[in-house]
Amino acid sequence: MHEGRIELDPFKKVERSRVPYWKEAHLDKCYRAWIETDSPVDPELLQSLIGRSLEIIQRTPSRVAYRRADLERQRSVDIFGVGEVADRGFTIDIRCMHGTYVKEWVNSDEGRTKSSLAELLSVGCECAALDVLDIMTEDDEPVTE
Repeated sequence: MHEGRIELDPFKKVERSRVPYWKEAHLDKCYRAWIETDSPVDPELLQSLIGRSLEIIQRTPSRVAYRRADLERQRSVDIFGVGEVADRGFTIDIRCMHGTYVKEWVNSDEGRTKSSLAELLSVGCECAALDVLDIMTEDDEPVTE
């Protein structure tokens, strides 16, 4: 992969008529995020998060508040993996309910998201990279089309 490029795998061309389905579908997504922290995080604390299911409340993020109503939304986040751990960073694998603002869940968006990853770890967190691993179907299976 070349620096600054997007990688799509597997990539399958679909008919334009499928676009509305993907835009309107309320499907959970699985993500892998690279998190950078203000200070080191105890690896045992990170491992203790695996298997946690969180019910969170998110206000409309500050970055989109100018164009969307300022509402509180209840969402769920399931933590199913923690990977590479560095001095001030780590990867985390999560499954989120549709409409979850993942980056804001990570950093709390100045307290607009409760409970955030930063709150769980008691350290400042930023999402430096975010990759979609899977989009789940209504049958709770990964999309394979």
